[in-house]
Amino acid sequence: MRAGADRFGFRLIEYSVQSNHVHLLVEVPDRHALTRGAKGLFVRLAKQLN
Repeated sequence: MRAGADRFGFRLIEYSVQSNHVHLLVEVPDRHALTRGAKGLFVRLAKQLN
């Protein structure tokens, strides 16, 4: 997960996987990096789950 964070321009500080959701603490330089990072994460998760 941390390697993917670097790819999308944000820093993953901490994460916690729960039974039905995930908590992410990230550091981003701007809101666009947050948008790119979230989109990239969701795409990767969808590909792995399907």
